[in-house]
Amino acid sequence: MIILTFITIASYFILRTTKQNREDQKRIEDYLENHNGTNTWPTRYSYTDINKITRNFKNQIATRGVTLHEGMLVDGTHIVVKMIDIYDQNIEGFITEVEIIGRMQHPNVLQLIGYCVDHRKRALVYEFMHAPTTLESHITTLDEKRLHRVTLGLAKGISYVRRNLDDISPKDIFLDDSLDPKILVFPTEGTYGDVLSKKTDVFSFGMLVLEVLGRRKNEVYVFPFEWIYNEMGKKDEENEIVKKLTIVGLWCIQWFPSDRPSMKCVVQMLEGDKMPIMPANPFHLNGKNELF
Repeated sequence: MIILTFITIASYFILRTTKQNREDQKRIEDYLENHNGTNTWPTRYSYTDINKITRNFKNQIATRGVTLHEGMLVDGTHIVVKMIDIYDQNIEGFITEVEIIGRMQHPNVLQLIGYCVDHRKRALVYEFMHAPTTLESHITTLDEKRLHRVTLGLAKGISYVRRNLDDISPKDIFLDDSLDPKILVFPTEGTYGDVLSKKTDVFSFGMLVLEVLGRRKNEVYVFPFEWIYNEMGKKDEENEIVKKLTIVGLWCIQWFPSDRPSMKCVVQMLEGDKMPIMPANPFHLNGKNELF
C-alpha cells in the first residue's frame, strides 16, 4: 500500500512537471513566432546544431564562473556558446536576454548571433574572435597609447550596454587581433535602465582601470587607492596618459554614487585634450550618511 501510494505521488509530480515544460515551451514558441522575419532577431539553432558546431562541447572557456563552449559555424564564423540552466532563469528572463542582447551592435561588445530553444535545452550563441586573448594576458605589455585605447573602448562599450557589470575583471575582457576590447555581456533580469546599476558600472570601471595601472608596474596590487590619491596630489605624473587614466579611475570610485560621473562623461574625459581635474578624496565622507 505504501509503495503504491509513493508511485502515485511520484507519477503525479512527473506528469505535472511534464505539463509545465510543455506549457513553457509553447509560451516560448508563441513569443518567438511573433518575431519571425525581423532583421535584428538572432538565428535559432536546434540542440543538435549546437552539439555539432561545438564538436560535442569539446573546447571550453571559464569566465566569471560561467563555462563557455567554443565552436565554429559552417561559414567559418568563430562562436562561443553559453548553455542556460532552465532552473536558473524563467521563460521571460531568457526571452529578454535574446531580445535585448540580440539588438546590441557595438564594436566593443560581442554580438549575440543565435540562440537555442529545444525543449529543455537552451543556449545563447555569441560571435567570438578566432584567436581570443584577454586583457589580463596583455597588462604588462601594453604601452600607454594602447592602454588608453583599450580603456576608451571599454568605456564606450559599457556606456552602450548601460547595465550592471558589477564584477569586471581583466580576464573577462577579450581582445581581438588589433587588441581592441570586446565585452561579453551576461545580463540579469530587472537591471536595464536602473540608475543605481549605471553608477555601479562606473565604480566597477574605475576599479578595473586602477587595477590595470597597478599591475602594469608589476606590483603586488591590493588596491591602495587612498595611497594613489595622496601621491597624485603631491606630484605630477610624468606620463600624461597614465595621469589621465588615474584621475578618471579615481573619479569613478567616489564613495557616493551621486559624486561619480556617468559613463558618457567618462568617455568625454578620456577623449578630451584637457587633463581632468582631481576629484575630492573619496575616502573622506564629509559627514554624509548616504551609502550605495
